[in-house]
Amino acid sequence: MNATLRAAIAEGERAGAAYHVVPPRTMLAGAGGVRTGRRAGGSLEFRDHRDYQPGDDLRHLDWNVLARSDRLTVKQFQEEISPHVDLIVDGSRSTGLEGTRKGEASLAIAALLATAARNAGHPYTFSMARERLMPVARGSTRATDWDGIAFDFAGSPAAAIVDGARGLRPLSLRVLISDLLWRGEPRAVLSALAHGAAAVVIVQVLARCDVAPNLRGGWRLVDAESGEWREVVFDTAAAARYGEALVRHRALWDEAARHVRAVIVRGVAEEIEEQLVFDELGAAGILRAS
Repeated sequence: MNATLRAAIAEGERAGAAYHVVPPRTMLAGAGGVRTGRRAGGSLEFRDHRDYQPGDDLRHLDWNVLARSDRLTVKQFQEEISPHVDLIVDGSRSTGLEGTRKGEASLAIAALLATAARNAGHPYTFSMARERLMPVARGSTRATDWDGIAFDFAGSPAAAIVDGARGLRPLSLRVLISDLLWRGEPRAVLSALAHGAAAVVIVQVLARCDVAPNLRGGWRLVDAESGEWREVVFDTAAAARYGEALVRHRALWDEAARHVRAVIVRGVAEEIEEQLVFDELGAAGILRAS
């Protein structure tokens, strides 16, 4: 891993020291932790009574109610949940495109979130999406101890995310950081991430040249991932078509996110130092100042 990427990770860790991850307000289920869930569990916080049913744990019988009413009732306790954070960074060549800051910004955001998870006492797993999800760190490892990171996968990370999502921790808070600039229907990716998750957050990191390319004239364009190339003339009409395609692509992701109740936040890589994406994460309820 080069010095530029290491510096970005260190900057993300420094920024993350001022935050902690905020678990979803409502989680589906879980066990043994610090976040209150919606169903009955085994913590010490009393929730309610209900009638005894065959098979119930006799230790939860309320003998005081039995003495007063001759009714067999059991105590229910509020379940608590200790969130796990699954961080996935797109390891494709597109994210690490030469001449942009997408790779550095993506790692800075991942490092910030990993540090904020550690501050909140939540374990995390950090993986790179390449031909498969490749774990980089887990538990409470400091971001500055990460190693073996590269943005050189020649392909789309979609298949790796869909396949790897089955191995993610149940009820985890799942965060995908990517430029999302690959072909294909995003619903499959988001549905896979959302299955069994407490919440899904997508952080789209684009470069300035992705948002507003300045390519007037004739160009020989090379696909960063496939290596395919073609010669094009980028004029006013071509710029308009590109802008329309980017809007359609964004709308596809927004629609897929609404379908699974995922949150999408977006930022421009070269503006990350101005806290653009970090502020959006805070506004989305993902981060809170310590």
